[in-house]
Amino acid sequence: MKLRYIIAGILFVIPLVYYLPLPLYNRVNPELGGLSFFYWYQIVGLLVTTVTMVLGALLLRG
Repeated sequence: MKLRYIIAGILFVIPLVYYLPLPLYNRVNPELGGLSFFYWYQIVGLLVTTVTMVLGALLLRG
């Protein structure tokens, strides 16, 4: 396999691993900016997923 396919695969798996510890972050406190930690974790997750998917797609595009 080419190295870029391996790196793209790792980039596609990162969001899955990011969302696995659901029971650990499903809580109300602490808060940041008036929003609970749960919502901040989801917002950061969207950004992480977007960045990793774009980078993976660019790697596969060649």
